[in-house]
Amino acid sequence: MTRIRSLPHLLVFDAAARHESFSRAAAELCLTTGAVSRHIKNLEDKLGEALFFRSHKKINLTARGKLFALSCRKILNELAAAETDVMENSAIHHLTINSLPSFAMHWLIPRLPDFHRFCPHIQVDVITSTGKVPPGTDLAVRRDPVHFPGMEAIPFLKENSALVCSPAYLLKDTGQGEETTFIHIRVRDDLLPKWSAAGLALPENIAQHLYLDHTFAAIQAAEDNLGIALVPLIFCEKHMTGGRLLRLDRYGTLVTGTYHLVLQKHENPAVQEFIDWLMKGMAADS
Repeated sequence: MTRIRSLPHLLVFDAAARHESFSRAAAELCLTTGAVSRHIKNLEDKLGEALFFRSHKKINLTARGKLFALSCRKILNELAAAETDVMENSAIHHLTINSLPSFAMHWLIPRLPDFHRFCPHIQVDVITSTGKVPPGTDLAVRRDPVHFPGMEAIPFLKENSALVCSPAYLLKDTGQGEETTFIHIRVRDDLLPKWSAAGLALPENIAQHLYLDHTFAAIQAAEDNLGIALVPLIFCEKHMTGGRLLRLDRYGTLVTGTYHLVLQKHENPAVQEFIDWLMKGMAADS
């Protein structure tokens, strides 16, 4: 182990050397003049060398004291720079993401634990809304953001939609030939027209219609055996993996949009770190 005899006294010696005054060093360090004097005396005893000439109400560095003061100042400057570097790199950065509600619930939030492992120094605040991106937002997630002029839009995820229902509803629908209920999503009134424009079919026995406001409500209704829903598949991955919903593959699948990161000019370094993490994950999934 390296033994550094002067370490406990370096800050006191540096202050006394800069001011050439024990009293001014004491004021800077919030010590008494006597405490400063004792630090310097102990340091000189350990080094076996006088560092100051002492006279009535005045001290001056000796030749050896001047050389030691230069080395001491260099060491303290390097230590301060190292501390600053560690503190800046470990400081908590804040990132505000404004996301569409269903996207936040079913896609973004389940992936945030991985982001926290990738960037533990970034605290993410997720706010959900639709439409205009509010001020103070670092990043926003929007689908096909043609209505956001002046903002950069980075595409990162295609949205595929298909018809889904619960296993029990499928068994009931196909086994007994009963009439089918079609579940509509008011905030996604674009889905059915896109489906029809692509020439994709719907079940012929649709006789009833259920209208719900949001995608997550339609997914829950389908899971609760209330009908068949046309939904973006990224929002019901867990439901299908867990067997709570089935995709009706015979009717096809359609790309119904592309999700973008929408951002203005930014100085928050956390923005680029989030983008790097997101793109890395998308490349791994492709």
